[in-house]
Amino acid sequence: MLLAAWLRWRIHGGVQFTPWDESWYLNWANAVANDGIAGFRASVQLWLDTGWYVPRPTRWGHVLLSAGACRAAGRCGFEQLAALSMLAGVLAVGATYLLASTLIARPAAVLAAAFTAVSALDLGLGRRAMQDEVVLATSLLALYSVARLRGRPAARWELGAAIGALTLALAVKESFVVMLPVVLILRWQARWPLRVDPADLALVAVPPLLYLGGLLALGGGALFPDALQQLVAQTLGGTQAGSPVDTVQGGPAWRVYVDLLALNPLVTLSAIAGIGAVLIARRDEDDRGSAVLVAVIAVSTVALALGTKNARIWVTLNALHAILAAWWMWRLIAQRTPQWTRSAMVAVAAVNAMLGLWIYGRIFGAQPGEADAVTLTLLRGLGMIP
Repeated sequence: MLLAAWLRWRIHGGVQFTPWDESWYLNWANAVANDGIAGFRASVQLWLDTGWYVPRPTRWGHVLLSAGACRAAGRCGFEQLAALSMLAGVLAVGATYLLASTLIARPAAVLAAAFTAVSALDLGLGRRAMQDEVVLATSLLALYSVARLRGRPAARWELGAAIGALTLALAVKESFVVMLPVVLILRWQARWPLRVDPADLALVAVPPLLYLGGLLALGGGALFPDALQQLVAQTLGGTQAGSPVDTVQGGPAWRVYVDLLALNPLVTLSAIAGIGAVLIARRDEDDRGSAVLVAVIAVSTVALALGTKNARIWVTLNALHAILAAWWMWRLIAQRTPQWTRSAMVAVAAVNAMLGLWIYGRIFGAQPGEADAVTLTLLRGLGMIP
């Protein structure tokens, strides 16, 4: 985490913020920091009047966190929102370790955290005044809060903490709803027969209700029906065919892995190898966590591949890949050269760090005004296309 904090501090600043999404995030934060709920409702009305696609008022959790960052800093500008992203990126490294240590061995969890600390995607997004790194941190903490229950009866405070973390993840970005099936996978831990208890139902049913209740309370009864109608229309209609967004962020489902290979090649390839290792290996109790992790990645990939093809949206999947890649490398090294396990893992982490920093410099460092991580930007930055 110290390495992650130092790297993000060194590269922080010098960004050309965009007049589109980042300006909207700043406007939301300013309105709430200055005028509270009235400012949120005025922003909802502005969103309705302009018909702007994203960001939506459904991300009220991120709006409140952004407003809190502005109030804490005493001013509200792009820099304060970018600082929130930077801090969330550091927190995400710790959350990666917590989730990994719950599902797999602790030595591999340290390697997974090291992978996340130097991820080119996370370093690039940690400089932006957007919500992606906050999404990563809250999503990983939400998944950890469920994974730590390990299929056992949960104490009331544990269940309450998990429900709160899941609600926060939904409030930061509404698309976390596609991860709710993952909650059940982590809860049951691939144990048969599956037994559904009230705690399982509470984990998937209560957070959406709390999230909608928060949106209704902030948006107000008069604005909520119109906002909900426009949100549903946008979600079902998607982007217009032939529009710039559709052209740059459309494409086939496998584009997810094309982009992640460009951004994080060693980790992505190792994660794919890890999926193969889990599928062909004999099942035992020690590898149960890796099997659960593969199931989580499979569900997440399918859900995310159906949406917009922009690597910003796949930050959580990128972190899950880091955990599976770390497990596969640790397992391979420990089996082949057990006496050199620690040295070999340090060497792997160092090589991946150099690769991650080089990719970051080519893609994000050289293009300080680029907020989106789409295939065109990635391949041009790496010199693969003119």
